[in-house]
Amino acid sequence: ATMGNYRVIKLKDILEQSIGFQVPGVPKQKNIGRNTRQEFAKFFNNFEAGNTKTAISNYAEQIMASDAPDDIKKKASEVLNEMEKVAIDIQDELHTRQISDDAVAEKLFDYVNSEMDASDSIEFEQLLWYDNQIDMSIKSGMIENAVAIMDQLLRQLEFIRGFILQEFPEISPIGFKR
Repeated sequence: ATMGNYRVIKLKDILEQSIGFQVPGVPKQKNIGRNTRQEFAKFFNNFEAGNTKTAISNYAEQIMASDAPDDIKKKASEVLNEMEKVAIDIQDELHTRQISDDAVAEKLFDYVNSEMDASDSIEFEQLLWYDNQIDMSIKSGMIENAVAIMDQLLRQLEFIRGFILQEFPEISPIGFKR
């Protein structure tokens, strides 16, 4: 029996060393679905994050208060309305899909991780990068530039929505439908 136990331990060690199976110091993400919802909420909703200011309302307020020409304000408002629709869609999907704790879900989490260091966030990937760029453009009075970046952010959100729809199965309703 001793020999058997020894083999089991050894196999575990081999697994740890050779394929990084539960290597100490590399904690597996847990509850990625919930974490992703919370991170997304920090940008785009007033409920989970407990704040009434969303990134969208924040951009809108600043742009409308700026001295940008009316046509730019109009374009901003169109982009922001569209962005809000997509953001609401994403939020709904994050609640109705089965987001497992795996590499695909981690990729999704990376897109929306607001805790990341802004300087590490990747252009055309993380929401934080866009948020940063839009913020800097608005603050330096380059409203047209901000609107162009918001347009890119809208496309990024559409990509994220598509990614969620494609990668994660819907949670099957149990018993009754609400």
